[in-house]
Amino acid sequence: MSVKSDENITQDQTPNDPRLITFNENLEKFTTVEEKINICLEAMREALSQESSPNFKIFWHAKKSALLLFKEQMNGAMRMRFWAQYIEISDEAKRLKNIFDEQSSFASEQIDLAIESLEKEVQTYESQLINMADISLPKNCKAIQKKETIFNTVQKELNLLNVLAIKISDLRKEIIKTPMRIRFKNKFLQRLSALADIVFPKRKEQIKQVSQEFLDCVNAFAGDTFDVTKAPYYVLREEIKGLQNIAKILSLTTPVFSSTRLKLSECWDKIKLAEKDYKKESLQKENESKEHLLPIETKIEEFMKNCLNNISSKEMHLQYDDILDLMRSMYLRIEDVKSLKYKLNKIKNEFLDQEQKKQDEIKLIKKEADEVKQKEIDELKQKIQSIIDNKDLTLDDLLACQKEFLTQINLNGISKNDKHLLNKQLKNLQNKILDKKEKMLLENGSDEYKNLKEILEQKKKRRTEIKGQLDNYRKEIDCSSFDFEKAMMYREMMDDEKKNLEEINNGIAKIEEKIAQLE
Repeated sequence: MSVKSDENITQDQTPNDPRLITFNENLEKFTTVEEKINICLEAMREALSQESSPNFKIFWHAKKSALLLFKEQMNGAMRMRFWAQYIEISDEAKRLKNIFDEQSSFASEQIDLAIESLEKEVQTYESQLINMADISLPKNCKAIQKKETIFNTVQKELNLLNVLAIKISDLRKEIIKTPMRIRFKNKFLQRLSALADIVFPKRKEQIKQVSQEFLDCVNAFAGDTFDVTKAPYYVLREEIKGLQNIAKILSLTTPVFSSTRLKLSECWDKIKLAEKDYKKESLQKENESKEHLLPIETKIEEFMKNCLNNISSKEMHLQYDDILDLMRSMYLRIEDVKSLKYKLNKIKNEFLDQEQKKQDEIKLIKKEADEVKQKEIDELKQKIQSIIDNKDLTLDDLLACQKEFLTQINLNGISKNDKHLLNKQLKNLQNKILDKKEKMLLENGSDEYKNLKEILEQKKKRRTEIKGQLDNYRKEIDCSSFDFEKAMMYREMMDDEKKNLEEINNGIAKIEEKIAQLE
């Protein structure tokens, strides 16, 4: 076969591939068969040594060209050497092809498993949707409050659809770049297309819905709600930030995203102007507040001096209220009001602390005085009781002691309750004196009838005193709101007086009986 016929065969079978065309052009540059075979062998080696994967297309083309060239006339030794290389490269190609066939088979199996898993996910779409987490939207964004539930429901489903759509796209790219037989690729791509027909239309519909709902919210905010003259600019600014963040969370169409971003930007520009006017107005109010500070601070200084000069608590509160009224009548910044109130309250609290300290000192002095007085009263009680218990004292001694005790009890400084308790003891002493008088009269045998008459008069007089005391106790209890302890004390004293009244009534009855016998 001539070289010309070989070239014609090679050219006829050359596809429209730039790399193959380049190979053929290089092959045509040489005239001898040995050179052309050498070019073919080099091309075969180079095709097998590609970094990513062997270029079997170039390899098979170069191998076919070399096989045709071996049929041409050439040096026998050269033929044997080239043929050995040809066999060696061909064996290497078979080995590589087996490896890549195994890899392709493994990749096909993995892709098949991935598609099966994706098909199961699409089949269990509803159950997966129930388990999807809620969407975390910015809080306190009033512009979307009415549609927050819609956004959460739709975007939650979109998140699931987006995951499925990404998996379908990634698998499609993986199938296209994975070397395998065309019929396998087509089979896999058909299965993915069936899944895409389920996922992508639904995803498109949901994106359209959430985009329209969000667009309505932004239009409503930018139209009716947005008014820098009615709402504070910083509140509107936070609303815009919230809507911008929500736009990044939701799956919006590109036109809606661009449209809403443009409207929110226009609102932002209006807020900047409002903020500028607010700062200008704030500066004016700040200067006004500074002018009002001086007279109020002067008043506070005077208030502090007056408090140091020991004014009354009533006067302190009056001056304190006057300064607060003055502060309310003037414009002051919030921070100035806080600062002035801090100073004012500090002076007031220091004054009240000093007053409390004085009250505590007075209470301490009073407590010490009360303790001394209580000690004196306890000693007096002990003295009265010792006189009552002493059986050796004469009537004159008892009368002298009674007089002395009455003088001490009537001194100023003894409380009403203590007087009652001491008088109770003195009544016991008085009873002892009366008993002693009765005993002396009875022992005096000169005129028994006269003595009994005198004893009777004393007992009736004593009975009148006891009845009067009982009436006083009743009036005290009826007219006073005693605490439990005092009420019990008065009840006890009434019981004692009733007991004394009963005893004296019995004594009067006996004496009257004796007098009747003598008459």
